Amino acid sequence: MLLSGSLRLIAGASAVWRQARPASGTSERKLADILSHLVSGTGSGICVPLPLSLQSRRLSALLGPASFSSVADDSTLVPMLRESNDEALSPHPSTTGTSPLTIRYPFAVQYYKDSEAVVLSLDEQPLGLVRLPGAAFNVPVRLDILYRVVRYWRAKWQQGTHKAKRRGEVRGGGRKPWPQKKTGRARQGSIRSPLWKGGGVSHAPLPRSHAHKLPRAMQLRGMRCALSAKVREGRFFVVDDFLRIRAPTVSLGGPGAGPNAASTTALCDEARVRDYSDLKQRLTHLTAGSFGSTWLLVDNGESGRDGGVRLRKWLKGRVMMEVMAPEQLTVYHVLKYHRLVVTRAALGSIVEALSKPHRMRKLVKHAWWMQRKAQLEASVLELTKAAARDTQRRT
Repeated sequence: MLLSGSLRLIAGASAVWRQARPASGTSERKLADILSHLVSGTGSGICVPLPLSLQSRRLSALLGPASFSSVADDSTLVPMLRESNDEALSPHPSTTGTSPLTIRYPFAVQYYKDSEAVVLSLDEQPLGLVRLPGAAFNVPVRLDILYRVVRYWRAKWQQGTHKAKRRGEVRGGGRKPWPQKKTGRARQGSIRSPLWKGGGVSHAPLPRSHAHKLPRAMQLRGMRCALSAKVREGRFFVVDDFLRIRAPTVSLGGPGAGPNAASTTALCDEARVRDYSDLKQRLTHLTAGSFGSTWLLVDNGESGRDGGVRLRKWLKGRVMMEVMAPEQLTVYHVLKYHRLVVTRAALGSIVEALSKPHRMRKLVKHAWWMQRKAQLEASVLELTKAAARDTQRRT
């Protein structure tokens, strides 16, 4: 049936080509354009739909009945006109044009462009901005890479303690049950053969590790894809602390002080998170508007002051929340929970891990790369300060 449908497809393309054949010598290019449009969905504005018997329900529901011309017979192929840049008719519209496994969002995305995130306190007060590098938080989201990385971690965590006894491990069966010949029965060597009741198991499973290898570059790319998906879907939040509530920055020089006046961040010792219910209520208000009901909290570790041991005691045995350090964060955990809440200190560790080269074999090259990065950041900071001074002079 598939072969007949393919023959009908080629016949319909030939018919369309004969109908739209120009007088000039571009007939071969026109036919190639039509066939490429049928196969990959690219090319000119002419499209020939497949017979309805070969179309999936998803494609029919996506296109709608108005997109197809009325035909009396499925074997008749009627040409359908559409715009060449219209990707809504494809069941798997691709972002890059090369892979249908790249998630396409309903808004324009400028890949690898740096962005900023607002640092909030648990009482929803903005405390500042942090930079999100585009190379780590704004990359194309590849479903195949996410699948490979999640499968790698789940296989690595699998215990592999399955065990069954083989014929050499079952008790008994030390002698031959009956002679080889002159008994009229089938020859047997042991009553613990896999053919006998109570015998061993053929090809029995043994304890082993299910872990397999995955390149380090693939793991880092999977983490970048997962974080980029959280950022674009509005499920990524940056907070200052999980235990204490800091007030916004207050200038000590007063309203008439100059631009170089000292500033500080007042710490309210009275405003502290009391327990798990208080933390959950504050996070619910903080992440209101985003989809989901579970949270993954990332702090600076057990010795950190932004969460630490107290936060882990609160979340021990909880289902809605889990806390972990940046070095423990995996793609599986990022995708498992709906919302990702990261502290400012933990975000710095994540950015450093995703930005530096993953190979450390050449220490001299890595030291040169770090020195160049520091010089670049210093130059950018100097230019930013100069631009700010120029703006103040003009005003």
